[in-house]
Amino acid sequence: MKSSLPARSPKAADMRTRILKTAIRLFAERGIDRVSIRELVAELGVSKPVLYYYFKDKEDLCREVFLRYAQEAGKVREEAGAMAAASFEDRLAAALEGHLRFFKARPLAVQFAMQTFTCPGSKGVRRIVDDFAARHRRGLRDLLRGWERKGDLRAGTSDDVLHLLDGVITHFAMSLYRGRAAGLDAGLPRRLARLICRGARAAGRLACIALALTATCVTAARAEGPRDITIEAAVELALQRNTSIVMAEKNKAVYDERVRQYYANALPDIRVGGQYSYNIEKPSMFIGGAKVPFGANNQYAASVEASQVLWSGGKVSLGVRMAKLFSQTGSEKVREARSGVKKAVRQLYYSILLASATVDIQRESLATAQSHLATIEAKFKQGIASDLAVLRQKVEVANTEPSLTKARNLYEKGTLQLNNLLGIDPEETLRAVGTLQCPSGGGSGPSADLAARYATALSNRPEVREARQQYDLAQEKVKLERSFHYPDLYGFWNRQFQGQDDRGWPDDSRRTWSMAAGVKLSIPVFSGLETVSKVKAAGLEAEQALEVLVETQRRVKIEVKGAWLDLQEASERVRSQAQAVGSAAKALAATEMRFKEGLAGQLELNDVTLALNTSRMIHAQAMHDACTAFAELQWAAGE
Repeated sequence: MKSSLPARSPKAADMRTRILKTAIRLFAERGIDRVSIRELVAELGVSKPVLYYYFKDKEDLCREVFLRYAQEAGKVREEAGAMAAASFEDRLAAALEGHLRFFKARPLAVQFAMQTFTCPGSKGVRRIVDDFAARHRRGLRDLLRGWERKGDLRAGTSDDVLHLLDGVITHFAMSLYRGRAAGLDAGLPRRLARLICRGARAAGRLACIALALTATCVTAARAEGPRDITIEAAVELALQRNTSIVMAEKNKAVYDERVRQYYANALPDIRVGGQYSYNIEKPSMFIGGAKVPFGANNQYAASVEASQVLWSGGKVSLGVRMAKLFSQTGSEKVREARSGVKKAVRQLYYSILLASATVDIQRESLATAQSHLATIEAKFKQGIASDLAVLRQKVEVANTEPSLTKARNLYEKGTLQLNNLLGIDPEETLRAVGTLQCPSGGGSGPSADLAARYATALSNRPEVREARQQYDLAQEKVKLERSFHYPDLYGFWNRQFQGQDDRGWPDDSRRTWSMAAGVKLSIPVFSGLETVSKVKAAGLEAEQALEVLVETQRRVKIEVKGAWLDLQEASERVRSQAQAVGSAAKALAATEMRFKEGLAGQLELNDVTLALNTSRMIHAQAMHDACTAFAELQWAAGE
């Protein structure tokens, strides 16, 4: 791997390093495939051409990062291999200590590497990852074979030790990535090196130990078993890790600093200054045609000045109010991001619960088909059922099994998407806890309930509050632009020192102090109609902001009513389909009894079974739709 572009100057090298550090941080937080070039340049505060001057694309960035990691890993191996007088155990411990030290010193590097290994994204990135892994493994193999040739390692065991060494290093990285650094104490590499050396002496058992350790490191997450998570726990975890929320909170912090900046305009401005000058040639002036030099070689001056705004037509107070509105807008951006994340997590969670319910339905359907097969086989043995009936039922069982497999796959993919949304490693298995039970729509007064939802939405929705704040801000801007018609009044005070002497610091006779105070009035008379134009422009912006506010309120009410109607419809389906499931279950029980008594045929039995299975699926889908609509209504109403 070669770097994209050599640094041509210290400034270029600094920019290159800055780009790499920013890319590593963003890729580590979200994964390389979830960070765009636009987001990267926005974070850096540069343009795309600047980034493309140093790197061709994200793959080029990834290649450069892994190149640097490979170089540092190579230094660790070289240091271990250079220990000429040390024992094999000491060298092995040094190699493990070097890797652990590297991982602990660069947590972002570990996070970036593990993110990229688990979700490599494009084929190009996959090749870079594979090349890095193969290069690192070759380096370890060459190190071990070098020790083997010197007689420090038993002949023929280097490949087995390589499995152990690779597994331990993977374990270090995985533990740090999953936040389990407490178990990686400073003495662990030495203890592991001692165990590996003992295993090397028992070469017959070494391969089995190596395979077990490597498998344990790679599948550590699966060995722990599924992790139960409730819908509220999932929402809380997403609120802690979601990038859009983090960015919104940072923007709010910027707005808060603007408030402080505007407050600073209302405080006194105090300045202290000083000056020293040496006259290489003294200045002169002509008096009566004669040249007369004046001044001294050394000249000193110092001053303390203070000024305070006394009146500015409301500019300071208006600026503070506008900054507060900006800060409130930042708060609404945070609320909007949090609300969107809550809705996304809840709706995905309900989809997982639907997939889980589908698995249960298909599992029971398969069990029912197998039970019917057992009944038909028993009849066949008694001579009251044909072999064709047995074959038909076996086909029915075989046709039911793929549906169960598909349902399980949908559940697994749903939990994988939840892992991604929550920022959890894909190898960690989550298990959704709960059922598809959500508040239904309707009630005694659905119209009153809808009116209450409207009022709540118009009061709580971040988009409405933000639009209202933007309108207030536009009105304040009109006042601010109008204030430039008014005069400014400042108070000032200063104290000054001057001194000069040919020999050095002046004595009392050659230095002087002065002090002054007063007020300064500035009256705008004519500015080329600039202020008039700005006032008109601000007024038009206020009218636009009002239109946006009205449109936002209308759109929010439409979203509330749409979600409310969806909840009404889904709730009605839940109620009606629950009755259908009960009826289908009774019909199946009666048909099974009649089938055993020979009063019903196999076709009728399978039809009734299919009807129950279909009713249960429609009921589960209706419950999912009701829960999803309720989550949508909560979001639309700003709850």
